[in-house]
Amino acid sequence: MRLILLLCVAGAMGVLVRFAVMKMTAGASFPWGTIVVNLLGCFLFGVILVVLPRHFNLTRESEIGVVLLAGFMGALTTFSTYAFDLYSLYEQGRWGAMTGYFSIQNGGGMLLFCLGLVTGKFY
Repeated sequence: MRLILLLCVAGAMGVLVRFAVMKMTAGASFPWGTIVVNLLGCFLFGVILVVLPRHFNLTRESEIGVVLLAGFMGALTTFSTYAFDLYSLYEQGRWGAMTGYFSIQNGGGMLLFCLGLVTGKFY
């Protein structure tokens, strides 16, 4: 029961951060909010994967690992919105924007995940 409550709290915090970012970028002609939350999520995920075992002797399967990675990060990031945004750009015939969006999300996500892993080693 404790884990479920912690997941709920972490998930609520993650979704509130995502909501705030989406509000700040609302009205843009490009899906910047989705990019920001997904790239931030990739970076933080990498940091957390390194920091948990190195400094707290915890794994991603530990209660704190599950709460941070599945709860907070799961609510912060959004693959479904990414897929919808990509499809919307396709429907609008914005091929260049669609290609750029795909590249930023995937290439940037992997780059920031790796940067998070490296950054986590400095803590």
